[in-house]
Amino acid sequence: QDILYSAAKLLDKATIAKRRQQTNEQNLVFFKTLIQHVAATSCQSLDTFDTAGMTLLQKSSDYGLHQFAEVLLEFGANANSVTTETKTTPILLAAYYGHADTMRVLLEHKRNSDVELKTARLIVQDSHSKETILHHILKMPNKIAGAVSGYKDCMELLLNEYSSTVEQELMKIINKRDMEGNSALHYATQNWSQSI
Repeated sequence: QDILYSAAKLLDKATIAKRRQQTNEQNLVFFKTLIQHVAATSCQSLDTFDTAGMTLLQKSSDYGLHQFAEVLLEFGANANSVTTETKTTPILLAAYYGHADTMRVLLEHKRNSDVELKTARLIVQDSHSKETILHHILKMPNKIAGAVSGYKDCMELLLNEYSSTVEQELMKIINKRDMEGNSALHYATQNWSQSI
């Protein structure tokens, strides 16, 4: 528990460094050492440890710490694990904030992992808003913070770079409606180019 707590504090520290545009190399090395130790003794605790209402991977995705997310996935974290307090999966968190690098890590893991049950599922919807990954990206809820290019990169990943990996799942959610009755196409016509 102490080691996991230290790992969680490193994520907070890394977020501050990221905001200040400082290097996270040392934080990442320490984080990897801690996660490696936890994975060797109790891999399941990577998915169950609650850090301020989130798993470590949820927190990494929420903060856009893609290298830290990559470490967690490398050592066996489940890309779909959530806490009772925060039901939003890591991929939905990455989409919501337009963290394209984190989304790339999750999609790369999906493409290359042998354990399909531990890879990010794109067919999930937010438990409250009923929004899918497409809703989150197309609505660009964080665009005020200057993340428009991140959302565009997220769409590029889904529609082009990883399209063969995610096509079947996207077809299952393409017409899903959020709690306001809007499909992804509604938001695409409001904020995006004709090609999207």
